[in-house]
Amino acid sequence: MLFKKNETILFYGDSITDYDKHGVEGSIADNVLGTGYVGLINSKIIKKYPNLNLRFINQGISGNRVVDLLNRFDRDVLPFKPDYVFILIGINDLHGTYNRPQIPEFNKNHLIYKEELEKLIIKILNINSKVILLSPFLIEANSKDFLKEKTYQYVEEMKKLGVKHNIPFINLQSEFDKQLEQIFYLYLTYDKVHPNLTGHMIIADKIFDFLEKN
Repeated sequence: MLFKKNETILFYGDSITDYDKHGVEGSIADNVLGTGYVGLINSKIIKKYPNLNLRFINQGISGNRVVDLLNRFDRDVLPFKPDYVFILIGINDLHGTYNRPQIPEFNKNHLIYKEELEKLIIKILNINSKVILLSPFLIEANSKDFLKEKTYQYVEEMKKLGVKHNIPFINLQSEFDKQLEQIFYLYLTYDKVHPNLTGHMIIADKIFDFLEKN
């Protein structure tokens, strides 16, 4: 298991990370980790490694792009001094680029995405936190679909940054592609962007396998 006792693990992203999160850490809400992959990983670790006493923090906010993660870094990451930060971001950058091309602030092609993501990675590394990259994904079986082809570009830019900064990169897109060879997409998502519980289990299992091997 990668994590050591009493470490703090923060998950940073958009609605996929948020996934039904209620309240913020320290509130009386009973679901501050959400019911998606963050909560599932936490439950799996508690079940198998009950003595690790890990602190999990869900800092996903619906609609976020990389620029939003940069802008709220001092509020939502810095105070917690996390040992690890998982970054899952990109699908809103992509959709903003192709759904709102007339609005300059939303026009973030894969190269701008890479520039902004690298700034975020450096900010996290500079506070001595370890970064683990989770690729954006589109749950679409047709690899020739326009948005699917564009998604691959964003995935590739994240992968390059993982190599450049020598940080782990977990390719969730390739995992969903593998699953889609056997499972119709509506069993995993309603809109090809937001995984349902089965889709979140796929993400959680992929991350947990990585944690177990490192």
